[in-house]
Amino acid sequence: MNTIRQEYLFRRSITGTATPEEQQEWTDWLTMPENEAMARAWMERAYDEPKDLVQLEPDKAISMIASILDAGREENSLYDGMRDRVQVVPSARRRRLAYWTTSIAASCLLAYAGFYLVGRHVGNKGIASQTPIVPGSNRAVLTLANGQTIVLDSAQDGQLPTQGGVKLVKLNGSISYMQAGREAGSTEVVYNTLRTPRGGQYQIQLPDGSKVWLNSASVLRFPTAFNGKDRRLELEGEAYIEVARNAQMPFVLQAGKVSVDVLGTSFNVMAYADEAAIKTTLVSGSVKVNREGRGGTVILPGQYAAYDQTGGLKIEQADLKQVLAWKDGEFRFAETRLTDIMRQIARWYDVDVEYKGDFTNVVLSGVISRRQYVSQLLEVLEISGDVHFVIKDRTITVTNK
Repeated sequence: MNTIRQEYLFRRSITGTATPEEQQEWTDWLTMPENEAMARAWMERAYDEPKDLVQLEPDKAISMIASILDAGREENSLYDGMRDRVQVVPSARRRRLAYWTTSIAASCLLAYAGFYLVGRHVGNKGIASQTPIVPGSNRAVLTLANGQTIVLDSAQDGQLPTQGGVKLVKLNGSISYMQAGREAGSTEVVYNTLRTPRGGQYQIQLPDGSKVWLNSASVLRFPTAFNGKDRRLELEGEAYIEVARNAQMPFVLQAGKVSVDVLGTSFNVMAYADEAAIKTTLVSGSVKVNREGRGGTVILPGQYAAYDQTGGLKIEQADLKQVLAWKDGEFRFAETRLTDIMRQIARWYDVDVEYKGDFTNVVLSGVISRRQYVSQLLEVLEISGDVHFVIKDRTITVTNK
């Protein structure tokens, strides 16, 4: 198949205009192992340039996804992950949950399928704003102990100024501290603060080799060298942490009235002031979660411990994919309250949310890339439930349909 024919079939396929024969020709070409690299390139291009894409009807969207899943194409790595991330729901629920789940999951799995199903794109009839609200990006400000601030998203890659006898390097949306010994004659502990705004995220490697992914609207305070009896940090907001093991120097993360003690493990902590609880989710290893004035509790991999504002503790099994979705570039909801969803949207898109009505019992499910415009996300949310959104400036108003 020549390149002109490939492009023709590709465009016809993703817009839902291909004839059955053309669709079969395109699908057969996609599933040939020798074409996988080229197919991925086509899909990624469409992801970045969605101008040719159109909305598909729910029944057609589900049918197209189902045809992929039922064709026995799991052996081709182009489709890895499709079966466990795209749900085909009975017809009675298609108009809401099914369309939400299948279309959103497909949109963030462009590299795995020959179809890119999204809600109406910006500018169509539906949810519109005068200036499209774009998703967040790698943005953060680093404050040194002397008060100097470095805006990391505008700083050049390379070595950055710092204090405390360390080397600090910025590269591709992350910073790394490399301990080089304390400054001569200095005995004080020198602290830096990394702050992400709403609409920002950032990654940092600490002097001991531990890695931290900091979500939007979060603050991490840490020493530039670990020389004491433990490695102690302070967090406001949300972070995923992979701790470098050091049995002689435990790692302690303080988040409000809750502290997490670890030796070497990976875990996620959500400690936003506007959330009902401080939630610690363990991915691997072992941690002890403590609350000020109360004893601690050890949780196992796959569990979370949530302390509410009154000190009440709940330990349950966690949906790790949902907990870590933000780190993996996704929104992932599973029967999630609309109010919880909107708090995530507010932080990532740097918007305010207003409600006209009672939405405390509204729950939604689905998966979508965090790279989408906010209007695209909201339009699919509208399809999935009895809600309507109006965007004015940077405020989203939620009403009943």
